[in-house]
Amino acid sequence: MYFCGTEKSNENMWNIVLDWLANNYPLLLVCLVAFVLAWIIARFYYTRFKKTEDTVKKLPCDKHLEMFKQISDDLLQIKTYIMTRNPKAASTFSMKASPRKLNPAGESLYNDFGGEKFINTNKDFLLECIAQKRPKTALDVEIAANEILFENLQNDMFNELKSWVYNSPTRKLHINGEEKDYAVTINDVCFVISLPLRDLYLSNHPEILI
Repeated sequence: MYFCGTEKSNENMWNIVLDWLANNYPLLLVCLVAFVLAWIIARFYYTRFKKTEDTVKKLPCDKHLEMFKQISDDLLQIKTYIMTRNPKAASTFSMKASPRKLNPAGESLYNDFGGEKFINTNKDFLLECIAQKRPKTALDVEIAANEILFENLQNDMFNELKSWVYNSPTRKLHINGEEKDYAVTINDVCFVISLPLRDLYLSNHPEILI
């Protein structure tokens, strides 16, 4: 049986309780109100975030995976393009001699960080990376050799070179006719390695146009 006055009676009872608390225990009333509000807010956000979480768990689908991979590849290409366009390293450690080759400063740097050892240890992997770019001319090989070094900088094979760069002191170099202090970067190291690596690839592929 439903009593019409029940709802109103309950409302009056709550008003009496709240008035009594406000008059006798105002601090307790504030705490109760804060607790109720916190519970309501928490419940609201839990429900909202739960829906979001359930949606996210369904991602990424194959389509999104393909999209993310493409974005990652594009970013890598942009990063590599920017890093390999390093005229400072080219002018400091090499000279144009048809083709470009290391100058005395480049040869000195190459020997100091163990460039020949690095290439000999990793040549199979590095040469395969160049081959995957399908170079058709010697210039293509030169560009590819530089690019694949930057693309693989996170590979463990570079750890020793990175440590060398980190601990290496500044070098005295003659730049534009003046002796200057020069701090070697991993970009410089990659560029210096790229020219002997280019020559190694070309020696294995006489069919490449020179």
